[in-house]
Amino acid sequence: AELIIGLRAHPRHDALAGTVQRFLKNRLIVQMLGDHVAIHLTKNKSAVSLQTSLVEVAEDAVTEASHLCEAHLLASPSVYIHYSDTAHEPHADMVRPWLHYVLVELLKNSMAITVERGRGAIHIVIEPSPTGDWMIYIHDQGGGFAKATTPQELFTFAQCSKKWDRLDDQTTYAMTRSPLRGLGVGLSLSKIMMQCFGGDVDLAQRGDGQGRMLDVAGMVNSHDGHVTRSDSAGPFLELQEGCTATVRLNQDLDSPMQS
Repeated sequence: AELIIGLRAHPRHDALAGTVQRFLKNRLIVQMLGDHVAIHLTKNKSAVSLQTSLVEVAEDAVTEASHLCEAHLLASPSVYIHYSDTAHEPHADMVRPWLHYVLVELLKNSMAITVERGRGAIHIVIEPSPTGDWMIYIHDQGGGFAKATTPQELFTFAQCSKKWDRLDDQTTYAMTRSPLRGLGVGLSLSKIMMQCFGGDVDLAQRGDGQGRMLDVAGMVNSHDGHVTRSDSAGPFLELQEGCTATVRLNQDLDSPMQS
């Protein structure tokens, strides 16, 4: 974050965006390889977590994002997790800290706009795609992003509304904590992380006064530790205008990464 913020002061920071993206992707790969070697030598395990519960990762991300939202805004919205009603919870192979980071970043944005506009709950849907990948959808009802902003612009490092000065936190004797949003780094880095293994992160607007009917028929529903199962004939959840973030988790780990 500090590197990106510093580069924004450069008069040609837009032209450097591609270079910064390649640098961060290489940095992430080198770090993961180092972690893999260290873990394998000490515990004979891999940096890639095999068959990890996606529901468990999502619940951990909801907990962390909720704590951040409450620390900054003194409130956090309700979050419901819906997943396919199979014999077991959805499991996948992944670099767990990366997926956790991605979900926290997306949830922080959704929670902030939901609390500020006082609109409904957030719904996370986990389901397999026809190609065998796992899809994680985060539906908020906060009205979506500004009409003048495109999803592509949100994934550029140029988007920033403030500077994070950790010294300010320290001089007020407050616990140093991650900003809720505004650095312009989280979404871009999230997309890079997923693309490293053939996945992706996208944002879509449910706008112009139109919501969406969310089909959770036959799914398992989790909220605050309580698990229920929806009837096979329903229900349909009516979502207000907002944003849907999509995380595609590629399960073909031998596929080439995107450049």
